[in-house]
Amino acid sequence: MTVLWQQLSPRDLEVTNDSARHKGHREAQRQPDKGHFIVSIEWSAGSGNSRLQQHRIVYAALEGLMHRIHALSINIVEPS
Repeated sequence: MTVLWQQLSPRDLEVTNDSARHKGHREAQRQPDKGHFIVSIEWSAGSGNSRLQQHRIVYAALEGLMHRIHALSINIVEPS
C-alpha cells in the first residue's frame, strides 16, 4: 500500500493480503470485493503516541482505501 509509505515514511513496511484464509466465511462471500489485510510496520514517528493513537494514524492514512478493507490487523514495531 503505497499510501502508507507516502504518508507515514516507515523504516520498513509489509502488507499481507490474508483474504484467502477467510473465503468460506459468510461476510467474505457477501462482500467479495473487500479483503483481510495484515500491516506490519517499523515506524519511529509513532513512538510518542499510544498504541491506540498509532492505529488511528494508520487508519487515517488508509481512509481512501477503507471501502476495500473488511478487516485490518496492525502490528507496529519501533526501530531499535
